Amino acid sequence: MLILESEAGWNVEAEERAKVKQHIINEMDHLRAEVDRLREHTSPIEPDNAIGRLTRMEAINSRSIHEKNMGRALARLKRLAATLVRVDDEDYGYCRTCDEEIAPKRIWLVPEGTHCMKCLS
Repeated sequence: MLILESEAGWNVEAEERAKVKQHIINEMDHLRAEVDRLREHTSPIEPDNAIGRLTRMEAINSRSIHEKNMGRALARLKRLAATLVRVDDEDYGYCRTCDEEIAPKRIWLVPEGTHCMKCLS
């Protein structure tokens, strides 16, 4: 895993921004693949399917879980797409509440994050 510049703050030069952009693109690719996989598991369950009452209930519950996971993945994909556009903004990497630099590890783990850990807690 790549760590950006230092633990205290991240270097916002073009090279670092390029690394963050590539990381975001990779995350988006992964999420798209996950959404495609989840779509296969969220198709309607045919009522005439002879799988039995309990098995049908389990399939419906499983479908519900997959739909929720797909919704989360789609929401994160949307946030990452918006982040990809704003990575080049000069305020990217700074907390929207306190204007302090967001820790490089947090940027790497949650590139769409807009607040530092101190302001989140």
